[in-house]
Amino acid sequence: MSDPVPWDAVYRTREETALSWFQTSPEPSIGLIVDVIDPSTASVVDIGAGMSRLADTLLDHGCPDLTVVDVSATALRVVERRVGADDRLTSIVADVTEWRPTRTFDLWHDRAVLHFLNGVAIDAYRECAARAVHPGGHLIVGTFSPDGPEVCSGRSVTRYADTELFELFADRFIPISSSGQVHRTPSGTGQSFTWVTLRRRAT
Repeated sequence: MSDPVPWDAVYRTREETALSWFQTSPEPSIGLIVDVIDPSTASVVDIGAGMSRLADTLLDHGCPDLTVVDVSATALRVVERRVGADDRLTSIVADVTEWRPTRTFDLWHDRAVLHFLNGVAIDAYRECAARAVHPGGHLIVGTFSPDGPEVCSGRSVTRYADTELFELFADRFIPISSSGQVHRTPSGTGQSFTWVTLRRRAT
């Protein structure tokens, strides 16, 4: 996806609450998750977790098995310090396009990683998701929508409608639902997101 050094620099040099993707509460992520699983009995992997409060929220919901994956070790250390010693949490420093999961999960969550990818990196992402989600498990992905930003953190992004995301994963996942969101950045700017939920095919 990207060299980890620039992302580490972002997380080291900027206050968390100044980051454009900052949320005090991880919505609609947690709402979409509880729509399809009971977090207190499920295994979850959060892709591109960064410093997100989703880890805290899932652990508060009793999640017994949570893995956070991010290219930035700096961001994941912040999450670990914030939640404290908790053997339910596993942190993995990795680029999702290069990560080779050795296990499966009930649910994959990604807020704003996929839209940074293009070309073969998208194919690698799709393969990783298919490998990581067991049959019957769920995939929740949030990207910038067609009327969302064209650039984020100095990088061009690919914007998606829900139909495009459903088509992207159609070989391995069945569409369940979609929704839109306008995320308000700390500066008050509105960013339009597309969210989709899919279920892993049995075969």
